[in-house]
Amino acid sequence: MRQANTIDDAKAFTEAFNPVGRSVRTGTVAFTMGEIPEGYDVHHSNFDKENNNISNLVLLTKEEHKKIHLSHKTKKSPEKKTKFICKVCGCEYESVNRGNNNYCSQKCKKLAERKRDMKIKTCEICGREFSTSDDAKFCSKKMLRGIS
Repeated sequence: MRQANTIDDAKAFTEAFNPVGRSVRTGTVAFTMGEIPEGYDVHHSNFDKENNNISNLVLLTKEEHKKIHLSHKTKKSPEKKTKFICKVCGCEYESVNRGNNNYCSQKCKKLAERKRDMKIKTCEICGREFSTSDDAKFCSKKMLRGIS
């Protein structure tokens, strides 16, 4: 039996044993154990998809593989929370890192959206600059009352 103990060993033989672009784990198993039988999957024992060491790969039926992953999802421990700084109010808050952690609350998120949509305009009556999120032409309703 051939030995491939690391991902580098498997990559060295990828072209020979993985001509159809299979994953590295599939190539590793094909290289060390032979072709994967119909109806079988290669499973990462420790659930780490980056660990393609042959000792971490197990051949399972598709049904067994599905059952293992379904039970693993239901037993999953709570996700780790990370500290972030709100981009609006500057407070520190904890949340699960989903890659879009910018605001501590919906209130701050809405404030940021409003600020983002603001435009600087010049009042058509008094000539002062003002900010608005709509198509206003005047800096205040007071100015409108002064016109009539």
